[in-house]
Amino acid sequence: MSGTKTTLSLTTMEKENSTTHAHVVSLEVLDLDEDNLVELPVVFTRPKLPVTMENVADQQDIARWDYLAKAEIPKIDADIGLLVGSNASVILEPKEVIPSQCGGPYATRTIFGWLVNGPLGRSTRTNAYTANFIKTDLQLNEQFKSYCNMESNDSAYGEATSMSANDKRVLEIMSDSIELKDDHCQIALPWKNDPPFLEKNRTVAKHRLKLLKRRLLRDSELKSKYKDCIADLLDKGYAAKAPAAEVHGKTWYLPHHAVSHPAKPGKVRVVFDCSAKYHGKSLNDQILQGPDITNSLVGVLTRFRQDPVAFMSDVEAMFHQVRVSPNDCSALRFLWWPDGNMDLEPEKLIMTVHLFGGVSSPSCANFALKRTASDNKARFSPETVETLECSFYVDDCLKGNSYSPCD
Repeated sequence: MSGTKTTLSLTTMEKENSTTHAHVVSLEVLDLDEDNLVELPVVFTRPKLPVTMENVADQQDIARWDYLAKAEIPKIDADIGLLVGSNASVILEPKEVIPSQCGGPYATRTIFGWLVNGPLGRSTRTNAYTANFIKTDLQLNEQFKSYCNMESNDSAYGEATSMSANDKRVLEIMSDSIELKDDHCQIALPWKNDPPFLEKNRTVAKHRLKLLKRRLLRDSELKSKYKDCIADLLDKGYAAKAPAAEVHGKTWYLPHHAVSHPAKPGKVRVVFDCSAKYHGKSLNDQILQGPDITNSLVGVLTRFRQDPVAFMSDVEAMFHQVRVSPNDCSALRFLWWPDGNMDLEPEKLIMTVHLFGGVSSPSCANFALKRTASDNKARFSPETVETLECSFYVDDCLKGNSYSPCD
């Protein structure tokens, strides 16, 4: 995913602003049967697309034209999430064409199914454009982009707001469950309902792993880096082999995939999809987000500039430094091949730490940092405690000091 920005000119179909700024991202898209995968290296994101479901041809439209009987348009219960441009020739290349007759539409079969173009003969919707779309999900990429942009976002600065009942409940859960285990804080997941009664979704994780395998087999460099990332999780104790017995109602399998950041070229991060749904529900749907206890960026920067000597540091893999209570780890299962050997059957692993992508992870990590400061006031200087409490913005420490070697 790239952070490059550009300006798009919109068509006259858009009645709002004539230009908008967009990020350039890369996507992999699949047909509905998930037999064909195509990478779109350049995709422009927009807050709103200039088409609606009214613009989509359906099987009723096909039925008006006998010569189009061969074309099938599946019914999809989803909004339009992606418009494919003419530069995606692999997707739009015609495999079969049904020509127009009597001024009606024509149909084209592609690797992603049938496309219908031309007037549909609708009597009540005379000004509708025809759009064809495929299934995509930008949520996790947008979540990762939001996380990467946190360091330059000052939205935390503002007047304090009252804490909701759910936020107070999360604070209570974190306060009651936090423990020190092997020099790491351990905090329970703040379930909306405990136990949450999760459904068995292993089939989703298996299917997503199959798609990941296709991608890794096409890119040997990515495969090597991904394998190293999983090995690193296991070596550091962030992941472990899952117990054979599953916890009833509290077992969930997380799909995962690779994400890179433009500021760190060549570096790959394994991201667990806590927003992946099964029967309309995801892991994040079952967990409370918790209060935003991140320090104000403006406040951190202001204090950072008060003294003549400044230094910076950060917490490595901050979310992973906070462990999850063992009773909750069965909800953080995932599948991977032993030693990365894709010829073997995948084995069951669990994450033992709070995850990037987990809706409660920022709140839990910040709570652990501030609790570390308050619990160690007797062991360290007031300045050290104040640094932990006031000089961190997420995982970055920005600190000023009055000492100078020239004094």
